[in-house]
Amino acid sequence: MGTYDTPPPAVVEYAPADPSIVPAADAPLADPDVSPDLFGIAGQADDAEATVGRVARPVNQKPWYKTPSVWWLLPITAVSAMFRASTIAPRTELFIKFACDELRPEYRVDVSQWDGMTKYIDESSGLEVPITYLSDPVQKGTLKATLLHPDKRCIQDKEVHRAAAKLSAGITSAQGMLSVLTVGWWTQYSDRVGRTKLLAISAAAVLITDALLFLVAFRADLAPGGYRILVVGGAIDGLAGGFSAVVAAGHAYVTDCSSPLTRSRIFSFWTGVVYAGGALGPSLGSLLNRHTNDLLSTFYLCTALHIVYGFLVFFVVPESLSVEARAKAREAYEADMNSHSQSIFGSLWRLTGFVRPLGVFIPKRRRSEDGWRARDWSLTFVGIAAVGVALNTGSYHYKFQYALKTFHWSSIQLGYWLSLVGFWRAVHLTIVLPLILKGLYARRERIADSDHLSDEEKEAKVKKTDLLVVRASLLIDLVGYILLGIVTSQNPFIGASVVLSFGGGFAPANQSLALALAHPSAHAARRHASAGKLPAPAKREVGRLFGALAVIQALGSQVIGPAVFSAIFVASIGSHPRTIFWLSGVIIILALGALSAVRLDVDNVGHPESPNEETQLLR
Repeated sequence: MGTYDTPPPAVVEYAPADPSIVPAADAPLADPDVSPDLFGIAGQADDAEATVGRVARPVNQKPWYKTPSVWWLLPITAVSAMFRASTIAPRTELFIKFACDELRPEYRVDVSQWDGMTKYIDESSGLEVPITYLSDPVQKGTLKATLLHPDKRCIQDKEVHRAAAKLSAGITSAQGMLSVLTVGWWTQYSDRVGRTKLLAISAAAVLITDALLFLVAFRADLAPGGYRILVVGGAIDGLAGGFSAVVAAGHAYVTDCSSPLTRSRIFSFWTGVVYAGGALGPSLGSLLNRHTNDLLSTFYLCTALHIVYGFLVFFVVPESLSVEARAKAREAYEADMNSHSQSIFGSLWRLTGFVRPLGVFIPKRRRSEDGWRARDWSLTFVGIAAVGVALNTGSYHYKFQYALKTFHWSSIQLGYWLSLVGFWRAVHLTIVLPLILKGLYARRERIADSDHLSDEEKEAKVKKTDLLVVRASLLIDLVGYILLGIVTSQNPFIGASVVLSFGGGFAPANQSLALALAHPSAHAARRHASAGKLPAPAKREVGRLFGALAVIQALGSQVIGPAVFSAIFVASIGSHPRTIFWLSGVIIILALGALSAVRLDVDNVGHPESPNEETQLLR
């Protein structure tokens, strides 16, 4: 029985962070799942081992500028989230421009009249008509730093949209697949060399991607394959772990520098910061583009921020892991490598390690009171629902393209729309949904005297509430997608999008439900966590569950989803452009069907499970 998927002993204390607290900025309507303990950074060590790695030194031992603190990362995280979100709308229009410049050079906005003097006589009308030439500013020896918005004819050209959709799918798929394959290795690498080193490597990869973008923007003729070289940029970013590695390393840094009592408040503050940045960023980008009339203005600022960020994490931000903790991680890694086969089979086993957490969704056998053993499929159906939502997350870029084409928007209007949707989504997740949950719990407590309920009965009520929220969120999504598939004018489209933003409660409720259905029970996990101590077996099981949800989210939103929706968008943009909304609706219906099969058997709560041979085999 191998242990190739088991990372070296972790060097941070376990803290079950909510994976939904850091949304991917490129999918502002999505419900992504990223957390440091998903990929082996945390969740494998005992509390005693974790305490060794966490920085716990006297306050006056080092000056403040050499002392690790969460405040080194939180401010720049807020700014990064805002500026990253500001590039969403311009990036969509930029891809359309790149495709249009190659497919429809006659639509180029840098067409100019040659000094206004060259004219010819139109024989039919007898009027003088100026001759128009294609003017290339680079050939004249001047490199313009301004990139104008594409011609309106580009926005309406279906072939241009097809090419832009293929470009977006190629970039996202290359980045997503390589990120899924490498993020586990990179996060374990940060155990050995430090969190800031991984953040610096990720920043360098992003700068390479930025450089390729500017190359295509100004001299696409010099790039092999033209604008398609941007796929290489996505691959480079994916090889460095992608955005998932940045989030995991950032969360691990916060975990290293905080205590269990303050960690939840810090992550809550992080949540608010990221959501605020995601809501404000698109409007900021629209205002900047409107003022400068330059598609690249937001990218200039983002690149400058990436340079500052890379400098800070490489030279300024103190490392959170002690030298001793990193040395122990390196020793454990070397021992792990030496103890396992270096054959092709061993290499393939390590390469496929990222999918093995999915074994947690294999139906398990449970023993009932009469001794009959049957497989419990509830957690499997919850995983299927998560797959459906993750697939829909991969469709947002094509929905942005639909809005540009159908309503004749530019990136300016698209940015305002994204901010509006992001605002209402943040309101729902931070105000509306918590109030609804508080009311539901209060109602259940009034109906049943909670003081006389057992722990198992209390946990059963929590599971029922989670399942209700999950189903209601998907129903709201379904209504939103049906409306988007029906409406044809601008204002109803905006209203339907706002309706869709109120389905954002799926991710946190689904994660809570999955935790309650998994082994150990959610109540046991919460009881030990509230006492500040979680047993090692519970850590491994909870970490494996959230790891499986992260794999589903990554594969669905960054690999499979973009490929599927790109193919549908390319095939239907010319005749039935709203097909992507109906496809999203069908996927939601399938997810609802899976959730309808979930059975919360209260009578079996707390009964011993049979040995999970599937999980043992996958360890």
